[in-house]
Amino acid sequence: MKLTIYLKIGQDKAFIRKGGADKDDAIEQSGDEFHERIRVGFDTLAKENPERFLVVDSSLPIAEVFGQIVAAFEKKFEQKNK
Repeated sequence: MKLTIYLKIGQDKAFIRKGGADKDDAIEQSGDEFHERIRVGFDTLAKENPERFLVVDSSLPIAEVFGQIVAAFEKKFEQKNK
């Protein structure tokens, strides 16, 4: 039983949440088109594999994001132990 957690957030909000850009990170400096292709790819994977992916709106408050992740883990472990 696999679980992939997709923390979905727009670039602008991610930038603000992180407190700015990671100057030395090649991926972070790859540009908007690159990040859009990655987002579309993950959206497609999540849509095609809903039993595996938990899509979390990570623009929500951190406590809510954490709560959704914990709940998903609890549900997966509960199913596994049945």
